[in-house]
Amino acid sequence: MYNAILEENSEYLQQKIDDLVELVENEPEAWYKHLIEKIAQQELLIEKLMARMQDFEKFEKLNSAVIESGMLTRQSMLKEHYSIKANDTLLPDEGFHPTETSTNGKAFRWTKQKFYFDIPIDREEEKVFELHLPSAIKPELLESIRCYDNGNEIDMTKSDAGRGVVYHGVLEANSFERVTRLAFEALAAYVPKELDPNINDTRELAVTFSTLIVK
Repeated sequence: MYNAILEENSEYLQQKIDDLVELVENEPEAWYKHLIEKIAQQELLIEKLMARMQDFEKFEKLNSAVIESGMLTRQSMLKEHYSIKANDTLLPDEGFHPTETSTNGKAFRWTKQKFYFDIPIDREEEKVFELHLPSAIKPELLESIRCYDNGNEIDMTKSDAGRGVVYHGVLEANSFERVTRLAFEALAAYVPKELDPNINDTRELAVTFSTLIVK
């Protein structure tokens, strides 16, 4: 295959040479004009390439300085505030089932016993969060939620939201973390079909999720 490519390129190059030779023999003025145009095009291309290389070198130096100073992480990737809702992208591997809509038109997702969020939040200063859970497959599960900040369990407080509960927590300042994994765990999860044989639902369900706010 490699030899075939070389032969094909060799034939193409020979054809170009033959065309130029014919042009020089039959139309010498056109040949010189063609040559000058090609040289001018190549010089212009070289100038553009040199300018791009200089810009790239400047960018590399600036980028290195920003990375070394830590500014890139804080300014380009991490956010001061973060929120995510049930109808945003959440995956089964993260502990969520597909989005559903309640009778009052509100979006929610059932969670498994364990669910988490990877949050690109700036931890230079202390943050607080709110986790909104409208309901649970068993009411007592709303009382049992535990929270982990990058694997470390943290305390939360709970308030009544009229329909469901809102958990409140504090994320201590931590300038070394680029992404915060905020994980939650219910006391248990249940399969609806096992609770009621008339329900054809074999999912593992714990609580319903509507919103997470970090600020």
